Amino acid sequence: MKMSRTRARFAVLLALSLAGRSAFTQVPEDAPRVSGSVETSVLELDVVVTDKDGKPVSGLGPADFEVRIAKRPVEITNFYERKPAPGPLPAGGPAPEGEKPPVTELAPVAGADRQLRHLVLFLDRLELPDKGKSEGTFGSLRTLVRNTLGPGDEAMIVTWERSLRSVLPFTSDLAALERVLGAQEALSRRMPWEASAIDRLSDDAAWFSSYPPGATSDGTEASRRALAAQAYGEMKAKASALRAILSTLGGLPGRKILVFASHRFSRLAGLEFLIRPRAMYGEIPGYAQEFNARGLIESVTTAANANGVTLYPVFPAGWPDDAGAGISAANPPSLNPQSNSALAGASGDMIVMNEADALDTLSESTGGRTGIGFKDIGDLVPRIQRDLDFSYSVGVAATLGKPGRDLAVDVKTKDRRLVVRARRSVVEKSPETRIKDRVLSNLFRPDSSSRLAISLASTAPETKKRRTTLLLPIRVPIGGLALVPSAGGFSGAFSVFVASAAADGRFSDVTQQRRPFEIARAEFAKAKTGHFTYQVPVVLGSPEARVSIGVFDEIGRDAGFLLVDVSGGIATVRR
Repeated sequence: MKMSRTRARFAVLLALSLAGRSAFTQVPEDAPRVSGSVETSVLELDVVVTDKDGKPVSGLGPADFEVRIAKRPVEITNFYERKPAPGPLPAGGPAPEGEKPPVTELAPVAGADRQLRHLVLFLDRLELPDKGKSEGTFGSLRTLVRNTLGPGDEAMIVTWERSLRSVLPFTSDLAALERVLGAQEALSRRMPWEASAIDRLSDDAAWFSSYPPGATSDGTEASRRALAAQAYGEMKAKASALRAILSTLGGLPGRKILVFASHRFSRLAGLEFLIRPRAMYGEIPGYAQEFNARGLIESVTTAANANGVTLYPVFPAGWPDDAGAGISAANPPSLNPQSNSALAGASGDMIVMNEADALDTLSESTGGRTGIGFKDIGDLVPRIQRDLDFSYSVGVAATLGKPGRDLAVDVKTKDRRLVVRARRSVVEKSPETRIKDRVLSNLFRPDSSSRLAISLASTAPETKKRRTTLLLPIRVPIGGLALVPSAGGFSGAFSVFVASAAADGRFSDVTQQRRPFEIARAEFAKAKTGHFTYQVPVVLGSPEARVSIGVFDEIGRDAGFLLVDVSGGIATVRR
């Protein structure tokens, strides 16, 4: 049976010279074979245990823990404690104004015992006109990078400005990481855009209130709803970007954490526009529930737990009275926003509580911690370092059921006085989902564990006329694919997954195309030394881009990956 040609641009061509034919009356002895197997899901949990004062507790064993999946007790199959050699614990608190935060050294963990670490800093559109808040926040982030990255560890920085703006791919280059943090610190020294919108709403409300009672109603509700809807739309996009980054981390080994420096990620999106400047505590209009973002928040925690990522969300702007070290009469009014802010007292507190509610959900559900205000962030950084240095790896064998199903995880110690932090849910991933995660990860850190040797057939890809679609010819070795006997010979199937990233770091969704095939018995001997050539279509968003390609053998369950740089019409494979 010959392969059918698709109507679209996804063509699979059998790149063979099939000269000569010989008949087989039985299955060849060297034909690929497939054996069935039963897969057991082994769940690895990173668990942090502290006393009531937050100090790490070491020396526990598997008998000290109880683990439940979907409320059912499960047996601990493997267990390991990780801790550094004896040495001083990092001290908390931000550095004094004008001084760089101190770097506290801990004795390194033995090479075989130390987990690789992958750190992501997701920087929201931070607006910190107060000098002390800006310097305190970014000084703490620099300390985090310096103190937590060791040999083999990598960090990535993602920035958000109403959409995903830039990505510094995973790197161990501390100088490059600090340059990006420095640029973001300078950019953060700006007034919050919400302040002007809230001031306009206040002026409009005052204008309407100047009329005699009953002469007119408050005409600001429509404007308030529109601003809240805009805030909800941005939060929806932000949650989508966070889920994509978490999927990227899911394809990587070792300990994975994401520090989310948030400007707005709220329980009630746009609440700052809906409450009155002089509102009392709890005085929230009923229609605020139209913008309840609980589902978006939980979608991020689910993605984090599915990919084994611990979230540490922080809100650098902090509380209304959380004045930074830079406030002084010598500074211009633009650097003293709280002196004339419309958000004071109960209103300001409710806005921060609205943020803290959402961020606490992110951290508590994934085993992390939350920081509100730059001083709190300064205290949080050494706590993150302790969490990384002092932890337990608890492995359990569990039946997780249908892929995509979210199951509750509960980890406790038999000594109930101890505080245990671990992810609170787990999601079984399908093989296709795992490959998608690895394709995203491959964009920022080339996958070195490929078992299927796919390759690029040409460095001069075809460009479709009047379109920005690039066709990359990818070769898939037939000898590397698992086949099963069929009526006409041997059959199999593979899927091709593609994602791309523009020069500024923004990346696309992962697309998937499934390609079944069949090879006649008479052609098998020749075919097994040949390859399929698959024209991978990529819609480019910029002249320069990175393209991540994954090919998944649906029968043999092996996969191969390529990372291709495209520039000036030339494609180059990056290993």
